[in-house]
Amino acid sequence: MKSKVHLLVTILTCLFPIICLSFGKGYNYGATPLFLCAIFLLKETRIALSVPQVKLISLVFGGYFLVFVLAMLVHGESASYIDQTSRIIMALPVLLLLICYPPKLKWLMISFMIGSIIAGCIALYQTQVQLMPRAFERWGPVGTTWWHKGYMPIQSGNIAMTLGIISLCFVLYFHKTKQTTWVIVGSLGALFGMLASFLSGSRGGWVLLPVALIYLVVSNTKFSLKTLTGTAVFLILLIGCAASNDVVREHLRLNEAINNISQYSNGDKNTSIGVRFELWKSATITIKQYPILGLSKAQRVAEREQQVAAGIIELYSGAETYHAHNEYIEALSMRGLFGLVGLIAMLVTPILIFMKNKDASHPKLSAVNQAGIAASIMFIGFGLTQVFLGHNSGMIFYSFIMVTLLALSIRLKQNHSQLTGQL
Repeated sequence: MKSKVHLLVTILTCLFPIICLSFGKGYNYGATPLFLCAIFLLKETRIALSVPQVKLISLVFGGYFLVFVLAMLVHGESASYIDQTSRIIMALPVLLLLICYPPKLKWLMISFMIGSIIAGCIALYQTQVQLMPRAFERWGPVGTTWWHKGYMPIQSGNIAMTLGIISLCFVLYFHKTKQTTWVIVGSLGALFGMLASFLSGSRGGWVLLPVALIYLVVSNTKFSLKTLTGTAVFLILLIGCAASNDVVREHLRLNEAINNISQYSNGDKNTSIGVRFELWKSATITIKQYPILGLSKAQRVAEREQQVAAGIIELYSGAETYHAHNEYIEALSMRGLFGLVGLIAMLVTPILIFMKNKDASHPKLSAVNQAGIAASIMFIGFGLTQVFLGHNSGMIFYSFIMVTLLALSIRLKQNHSQLTGQL
């Protein structure tokens, strides 16, 4: 019976990255059966709560959710205010499930690669065949279909980038263990995931990519100043070459970004980047006035309308309801200092656990921890220009990817410690 459950858990876990971007609502359909399985087996798997690192991550994730509950009560928000954030609580039973029934690691590695390749193929089809201006738009040439519904260029592009960077981590594992076939498949996965992000025009998804790549280089080579310098020079040249290419500039909307900044400096605020700058300016004012608990959604709209009327900021009609387009500013302005502390704790704690569990002598453990840290770096970067976790897709993807990698890291570390202790 246990072997059958183990196989089922492995299949459900592997399905998540595969179907995540296969269609617009893929992240929902991938997470739901895994959650239901975790709830069904909760009576058995709750024993995993005795593990110190599981207690820590449960406390941090639970604390992040409670900050939203506090803000809802203080600001008089409706229950829908905590709906998206509740996904992080839903992921905790999955964490327990995956520690008690860890999925087959090689299967999971391959599933990330397949999911990344699928994302790239979809992005190519949408932009080169359907001639959509950006991959992962909500609508196609014939309007919104079941396939397009649920996509968002920024969110989906960032998810694709994460799948790509995780695939790259697993490529390094297969290279070390001399599994050439999977090195090739994984390399395609890394390339297609990044290509999908590129075709989505999600510029924010590339902000901390150099940091993640430098981390992987340093982690997989003997550290030296020469190695670090060489990597930095390579990335600078790569970015410089890409930025000078017209096709790349078009898809990454670099020309648009440059023009937006120039227009903003000349007084035109109603551009993509100009609106972001004005939203950041508005949020900064709010943070100074309400630093501890922030404002409710309705109060923020009213504040922005007053700021527009006073000429402090410029926003076109309807933009007053937008989020701040920055995860950290959004947390501060809407939930105050409690919100920012909860957010940072949620993003940083997994990194600390992955670093604590790292062991260069254990290739599988090393691969999982590197994937977790690299993915965390990307999530931190997404928040600089987008409220990635403010969308259902972002919260589900972050929660389930993190608990999957954390569960594997914790379980592999336990097994390795027991083995070395016996030796």
